[in-house]
Amino acid sequence: MKVGAVTLRKLPTPPEMEETFGMAFRGCYRAHHDPKLTVIHTRTVSFGHHLSIAHDDRYPTWDEVRDIRYLLVPAEHAMAMLLPPPDQYVNVHENCFQLIEVIGKQGALGDRWEPWTPERATGTLAGDAP
Repeated sequence: MKVGAVTLRKLPTPPEMEETFGMAFRGCYRAHHDPKLTVIHTRTVSFGHHLSIAHDDRYPTWDEVRDIRYLLVPAEHAMAMLLPPPDQYVNVHENCFQLIEVIGKQGALGDRWEPWTPERATGTLAGDAP
């Protein structure tokens, strides 16, 4: 798979990934141009697509993050990197970026993006317009 400068090679599924993520697990990948750049892709009904993009020695570059996103997630899905409140922040790898699927809504102040959930996708959350 290739987009831009990034080509990904799918790796064999580690048993611990199957145990942890089950059917949500979409794959582990390594970049051809830099074998220290790895990706984990999951997708669930509750949270949509999730990408963990990590490098052993540095932060992934913007171009790498962008190219990986378009390689693994269909273009019509919106992805974002969010910074949660400090007490909810978790990152076990110091050079890893997490991208999650979000949905957009048109509001009084323009577009608003929220984490994807089945209820938000159908507009059935309390306080959401149908």
